[in-house]
Amino acid sequence: MNQSIFIVLILLTFASCDDYDIDKGEMPLGYNPPEFGEPVYNFTKNPLTKDGFELGRALFYDPILSLDSTISCASCHQQAVAFAHADHDLSQGFEGRMGTRNSPALFNNRWYPAFFWDGGGNHIELIPFNAIINEVEMNQPLLELLIKLNTHKQYSKSFKKVFDIDKINSKYLFYALAQFTGAIVSENSKYDQFKRNETTFTEAEERGYSLFIEHCSDCHTEPLFTNNEYINNGLSINNSGDEGRKHITNRADDLGKFRVPSLRNIAKTKPYMHDGRFETLANVIEYYRTGINAAPTLSPILANGISISDTEKANLLTFLNTLTDETLLQDLRFASPF
Repeated sequence: MNQSIFIVLILLTFASCDDYDIDKGEMPLGYNPPEFGEPVYNFTKNPLTKDGFELGRALFYDPILSLDSTISCASCHQQAVAFAHADHDLSQGFEGRMGTRNSPALFNNRWYPAFFWDGGGNHIELIPFNAIINEVEMNQPLLELLIKLNTHKQYSKSFKKVFDIDKINSKYLFYALAQFTGAIVSENSKYDQFKRNETTFTEAEERGYSLFIEHCSDCHTEPLFTNNEYINNGLSINNSGDEGRKHITNRADDLGKFRVPSLRNIAKTKPYMHDGRFETLANVIEYYRTGINAAPTLSPILANGISISDTEKANLLTFLNTLTDETLLQDLRFASPF
């Protein structure tokens, strides 16, 4: 089937923003879990609508955003692994070119004040901009992309319907994508159900949760499981010479600091760290037990590592598995329309 015709059918027939199945744990798109607090991005200037969400979803999965129409946002952000890049240590983009960092998972984006491993993006609407123009990722000059979209019959109609504009510009392109990425909310893991008194933990999960609170929660703060800060956790600088946050601030005290990622869905988003150097969560915990390197900017709370036994390590891993939100990973509203 012609892709343009397929887009028309999807935009006309797919479920609305109000269609959800509460019995399956689905919440309305744009839902704000009360425990998350007020989001940084609240759709005030870009109201979330059925048609806006579906337009953003089509754009997210459409390789038209790349120079040769081979790479989409979803190429590196796959729903089955919480919108991370399955089994890739580094992102892989245009013509197979390799990036220098692991693709971060995309969910709960409205509660984050900044994005990317170094915090180089400070607004949800601008998340796609870097990927689109980056020669390693999509390699698509923005003005050329806008020409492609404006000459695309269905996208012209869709942007007119959603935003009442006669010509697609970058503002509304990023508005549309933000309606999709901003609606991706992870809040129905076993952990969430436990906190809502809808289920109970096993003994191992309970012990693991206690260990998490004792050793991990300063950085991976509930309920988002990140404190949105940048720390040096002792990793040696990789072969690319990635200096982390220092690349953005040019401050010596930011050398080797990277954004603390959310641990939600962490069992699905391997490999781990900014460069994907660890294949398993067991490797990650072992690093914190025995492998932390001294560095001038090392976080003080990691100076002595994390002292836990093998049994405690197993319990901690068991708890981390309760952070997987299968509802999100299988929600057809976030799947490809093509």
